[in-house]
Amino acid sequence: MSRWIGPCDGTISFEHIIGVSVRATTPEPGWLDAYVEHGLNRWDWAAGALIAAEAGAEVSLPGTAPELGADATYAAAPSIADPLRKVLADCGAAEV
Repeated sequence: MSRWIGPCDGTISFEHIIGVSVRATTPEPGWLDAYVEHGLNRWDWAAGALIAAEAGAEVSLPGTAPELGADATYAAAPSIADPLRKVLADCGAAEV
């Protein structure tokens, strides 16, 4: 799982404990409400994005959410996906 370290103060980082596929699929089971990361390769996010989408999470892959950054991978529970996307964009996620 990942833990968001800082809010909008320029210290946004993630503490990684397990693989991307598992982290990206955890929004639906309730272990994690959302996941966002920059700079992943296709093989890093492919399985996790598929599983998360099939489980009902809202998923944005690199190149599909410019407000989060050209290389951002994003998955979130539907109930918080849009508000969190706006907060991340307002905090400068695209510039990370």
